[in-house]
Amino acid sequence: MPYTPYTQPPARDWPATIALGSVLVVLFGIGALVMALTLGLQFGEVALPLMVLLAAVPLCIVVPVFLWLDSFEREPTWLLLLALGWGAVVATGFALVVNEIGYAVASLLALSADAVTAVVVAPLAEESLKGLFLLGLLWFRPRAIDGVLDGIVYAGVVAAGFAFMENIVYFATAVAEEGTAGLTATFVVRGLVSPFAHPLFTACTGAAVGRAVLSREEGWRIAWPVFGWCAAVLLHGIWNLAIVFPAGWVLVYLFFEVPVFVAFLVFVLWLRRRELRTIATHLQPYVDHRQVTSFEARMVGDPSERGRAVAWAGERAGGQGRRAMKDFQRTATRLAHVRARLDRAHHRSGPLGTRPTRTWEARELHEQRVLLERLAEQRRRFAGA
Repeated sequence: MPYTPYTQPPARDWPATIALGSVLVVLFGIGALVMALTLGLQFGEVALPLMVLLAAVPLCIVVPVFLWLDSFEREPTWLLLLALGWGAVVATGFALVVNEIGYAVASLLALSADAVTAVVVAPLAEESLKGLFLLGLLWFRPRAIDGVLDGIVYAGVVAAGFAFMENIVYFATAVAEEGTAGLTATFVVRGLVSPFAHPLFTACTGAAVGRAVLSREEGWRIAWPVFGWCAAVLLHGIWNLAIVFPAGWVLVYLFFEVPVFVAFLVFVLWLRRRELRTIATHLQPYVDHRQVTSFEARMVGDPSERGRAVAWAGERAGGQGRRAMKDFQRTATRLAHVRARLDRAHHRSGPLGTRPTRTWEARELHEQRVLLERLAEQRRRFAGA
């Protein structure tokens, strides 16, 4: 698809924005009410500040890891905070209600309520509620997810928020029922031994949603999230099954959970390098039009070259040069993602100019112009010309 200039930003659809914002306010309000009632009524005599502090330990381990994965092109801070809040307030609050209903139904059916709730109800409810945020991005803000890695980052942040609030409940329950010994054991298992459990489950949905964004066929755009959700529920159910039957917990942890986590870690590191290498390809139209040099395109798509370029800019222009080079690299990465989205639209619907330009494409074209201007300004800051 050739380079296409566009100068006029499209008008924002304020009625739709206000409607979506209102729905979010209602959902967050209901979730917050449920969590307040749960923590206030059920655990009123427990030292909740201590529970919050303990729950913050795994949160401070998990979130920086996913932010590092996203360091080549940072996602909007407000959207990451919304993802964290969705997991902590909306997903957790509604999951508590669904789990209680599932427990009551299992009891009425004379089933093992604890086992059914943990192995069946909780994985289905919790992975569905966490995954709704990712589906919301896919439906209402598809420009936020540029690929599999972005889907994993958002999924990890949502799950980290969910685990944070759930850990508060678990820690408070443990200290209320078993005292300090129960709290210590629960903290070790949930906070230190398995802080990445929830992010690992939901990352399956996130990766699938990211893959759906890249799909050119509508059928696969629907199928991929379903596959990812099924994998998330399955992993979650196996993990909870091990907890229900503690005699086999160590075996499941060592021979299933740890290998799965290691495989996931290797996959994410490979994916991070692979997605970065595709940036040079997406920047080629701007190289052809002499808006980006071929060296700049190669440099932005190579982790080692990025580091050497930052060091060079620092030698040339000091701290300001280093900051300008880092900004240049992030801006070029973002520009490559804009180009990729426009190219996918070209392949699906035909080239621009042969059909009406959709609103989101108009936004992309406007952002393309803004990013190119920003690149030129950042280049002047570290190169001086």
